[in-house]
Amino acid sequence: MKISNQFLLISFIIVFMTSCAPLKLSKLDTYYTPIPESSKKLDIPKYGNEHHFKGYPYAYWNFCKQKQKQLGLVSPETSNDSLIFRLWITNPAGKKGQPHGLVEIKKDSIGWNGKLIFMHVDFNVGNLSETITDSKVIDLKPLKTDWETVVDSLIILKIAELQTDDLIPGYYSDNPGYGSNSTTFSFEYATRDLYRFYQYNDIYRVADKFWQPKNVIAILDLLENEFQWDAQAKKYF
Repeated sequence: MKISNQFLLISFIIVFMTSCAPLKLSKLDTYYTPIPESSKKLDIPKYGNEHHFKGYPYAYWNFCKQKQKQLGLVSPETSNDSLIFRLWITNPAGKKGQPHGLVEIKKDSIGWNGKLIFMHVDFNVGNLSETITDSKVIDLKPLKTDWETVVDSLIILKIAELQTDDLIPGYYSDNPGYGSNSTTFSFEYATRDLYRFYQYNDIYRVADKFWQPKNVIAILDLLENEFQWDAQAKKYF
């Protein structure tokens, strides 16, 4: 059983033992955001036959779609924008008031634009939902270069090619799965013809053995260098 499978099973078992409202697998169709119909090629990882959620997209895709709707953002799966790049940051610090973040870079009919969104989120395992309780939106502009340079650098770091971490052969061979207290980074990349979703957890654990987490760390460093989100996050959280 692979990483996301193990993480969800272990997490849900723990919550089942302590929660009065356990998740009802028979209602997954109700809890899950449906994959939209699109003319684009959609690359959304799904659970395999060995998992209770078999055939459904990974849970973090579902959480991103829930927050996307609450924030009033466009759906990159169907948008005609030239490019949408999103990085969702999930810090699972308890079930209430989790500190989350989002970096979005987009090229639409107006041109390049970006935003940084800080938010607190309540997690409910009973209906597999994340609810934003408060948020702050900050307009972004590159501080060191320009939008084209930032995006070119992200392309070099393979934002269009990276795959979800548990699909990397051997990535979790010496580890039971996602750390319950570790930050998860969920990525969305979309053009007019393509949409891709992938996620990474505990990125520093094996960055010396695999190029993928090394690139994810480089992406984070690039965005911090251009937008200095750490300093702004300290003012909010």
